Amino acid sequence: IDFSGKYLDIFGIEGPATTVIEGDGRSAVVTAEDGERAGTRLAGVTITGGGNSNSYGSALRIDGAALLLEYVIITGNERSYAVVYGTGSSLELDRVEILDNEIMGGGGVIVLDNGSLLAEKLIVDCGADGAYALYEHNSTILLDSDLRCSGGYGIATDGGELHARAGAQPERRDR
Repeated sequence: IDFSGKYLDIFGIEGPATTVIEGDGRSAVVTAEDGERAGTRLAGVTITGGGNSNSYGSALRIDGAALLLEYVIITGNERSYAVVYGTGSSLELDRVEILDNEIMGGGGVIVLDNGSLLAEKLIVDCGADGAYALYEHNSTILLDSDLRCSGGYGIATDGGELHARAGAQPERRDR
C-alpha cells in the first residue's frame, strides 16, 4: 500500500486476525512518503511479507508524512535494517504488536530519525537479531508499552527526548 500523498483511512473491518496485507518480499509493504497529513490511518490489519535488504523499512517506510497505525500486527518481515523506518515524520502507534521479524545485524525494529513517535500499548520484541527495539532521534512518548530485545537494547536514544509512562502492560492478542 502506497498512500501516495493522499489523506486516507484504511481499515480491516474484521481485524488483523483475518485482514492481511502481504508484500512481495522485495520492498516495504506500506509506504507514506509524499506528505500525507495528520489523520491518515491504517487500522485492523496484519502487515507481513516485507523485505528490503537495500534500504530501511521492510514492513513500513514513512518519510515526511504523518501516519496512525491502530490495532495492527506486524510480523513475518525480513532482510532489513529496520522493520518500521521513519524520517522527518510523525508516527502514532496505538495497540500495535511487532513480533517475529528478521532484522539485519545492528538494526532495530523501529527506527525513527528526526521525527516524533507517540505509542500507546505497543508491544515490540526484536528477538536475538536486533540491536534495539526502538531507536529514536527527536521526540518519543511511550505509554503502557512493552519493548524487549534479548540481543541488545530495548530503547536507544540519540539526542532526542523520551517520555515514558508505565501502567498496565499490554497483552498479546491471539493471531
